[in-house]
Amino acid sequence: MTKTLQEVLEEYSKIPEWPETGPTNIYSRTHFGDFPINVAATRGIVDEIVILLQAGANVNQKGEHGYTPLHSAVEQGHLEATIILLEAGAKTALKNDDGQTPIELSRLLGAKELEKLLSE
Repeated sequence: MTKTLQEVLEEYSKIPEWPETGPTNIYSRTHFGDFPINVAATRGIVDEIVILLQAGANVNQKGEHGYTPLHSAVEQGHLEATIILLEAGAKTALKNDDGQTPIELSRLLGAKELEKLLSE
């Protein structure tokens, strides 16, 4: 069963980092500055990423520490989420606040499969 955007946002409202109201739309931010698309990438749940992208979420949206969804997926080792984000137009050259691109982050973490994917 596929979730709706509203169901994804309601589920995210249970995450402590959201203000009391929880996320009300794709532009809501956590206390740390992350958007729902950044959270979805961190969680690595492809269905949620797709739902948010279809709703208009920015695949290159920078959240906490300047992380794009691609940075978050790579940091957590989510290969399938990384593939979906790349297919949706995620930019591999964007840098986080530490000056790292997603490929540099994959190298730092020793994530060879992700590094290879991002290099293609």
